Amino acid sequence: MKLVTWKDSNLGQFRFSLDDKYLIGSSYYTGVSNLWQINLETREMEMLTNTDIGLFAPLEITPGQLLALQFKRDGLQPVLLSREVVKDANAVTLYGQLAYDYTNTLVTPYNKSWGFSVAAFGDMDALPLYQEIEVKDVRSMQTASVYGKWSKTRTSLGGVMKEQGYELGVEGYGYLAGGRVYPSVEATGNFGTLVPFDRNTSFWLRTAAGHNFGDEESVFGTTYFGGFRNNYVDNRDAFQYRTILAMPGADIDAIPAHSFAKATAELNLRPLRLNNFGTLGGLLMWTYYYDVDMIHRWIDKGLDKQLVLLDSIKRGQLDNTQTGIFLESIKEKFPPEDFFDIICYVELHVELSVAAKSRVMIRESGLVKELPLTEDNKALILSQYEEYKLLEQRLGKAARITIAPIVKYYPADYKALEDLRTECKMSSDSP
Repeated sequence: MKLVTWKDSNLGQFRFSLDDKYLIGSSYYTGVSNLWQINLETREMEMLTNTDIGLFAPLEITPGQLLALQFKRDGLQPVLLSREVVKDANAVTLYGQLAYDYTNTLVTPYNKSWGFSVAAFGDMDALPLYQEIEVKDVRSMQTASVYGKWSKTRTSLGGVMKEQGYELGVEGYGYLAGGRVYPSVEATGNFGTLVPFDRNTSFWLRTAAGHNFGDEESVFGTTYFGGFRNNYVDNRDAFQYRTILAMPGADIDAIPAHSFAKATAELNLRPLRLNNFGTLGGLLMWTYYYDVDMIHRWIDKGLDKQLVLLDSIKRGQLDNTQTGIFLESIKEKFPPEDFFDIICYVELHVELSVAAKSRVMIRESGLVKELPLTEDNKALILSQYEEYKLLEQRLGKAARITIAPIVKYYPADYKALEDLRTECKMSSDSP
């Protein structure tokens, strides 16, 4: 047995293809959950979709055809897709950022930005950027700057900050003071990587270099390093020690430099989390109320949708519900007799589920004795259940897999159905 991994991206919900030569599943490698396949012989990853909304839980139901769940506004919905390798993925716009996706080559999360600023200052007694540097002869100045930044960083599952990648930046700025121009340039390069000995622990090397082209005897032609400068009101970024001018342990603006180079090593340890906090009594009370509320929501929402679906099936108008539309979409994929069995199976599934939920509501209301099941009702339910199980055995594997998302039983459904069967098996004259 060999564990298959892929760089630092999670691989999820992978299943064997029908020919057992591939594993087909989903991964967030592109920033969105897309479908991929792994060639078991070559270990090569191949992209099957390039969506911007998310696809999950793929399963090959017939050669070359996949059943998957697609994320929609109203929840996950089953879709049928062709199993085709995407050779040339298009750009995907996500949350206002541009991500470029290529087959087996990821450029995201690449980010770039640029900007510029101009400012004017008057009535000065200190430099605007360096609060401790006194200005005697010049009372006003103008500044201009332009910058560009490029980065590609990643955060693994459970991380709270960027854990690996690079951040590059360059900035040019200048002062106009006392009729003279003081240009300067600065560049930064930060490089990080995850360390192998502990999860979510990263090591970063942060570097910077700069040069002032003005008069090095003038305060305007000098860069000053020191403390973090938020000594009066702590309203800045918590990571002030990462800035170019930060020099922990020194006084504010205490270290002058006409040219400089700087490097800082940084080890970020994994975050600590409070996993166990609170009292058992409070947890049990919350669990009780949550469980009761969950049962009520399960009955209210599920019962309404199933009644609408049941009415649509009996009327022969499947396009009235999302489930009906899905059933219509797979009609051509199966022989008529198989599709008829699918409709009968779904109808029995819904009828049994509605009957089980109805009895749950009656038991919750304490009306079991007032509203008992008649012998005819019991016989009908038991015969429906037997027919339901026979159809389940008669349906082929492809049909069962295809309709699995719409006939799925949750634990609450299983319990409700078993309680109903137990009640039906009891004789009406039993105590």
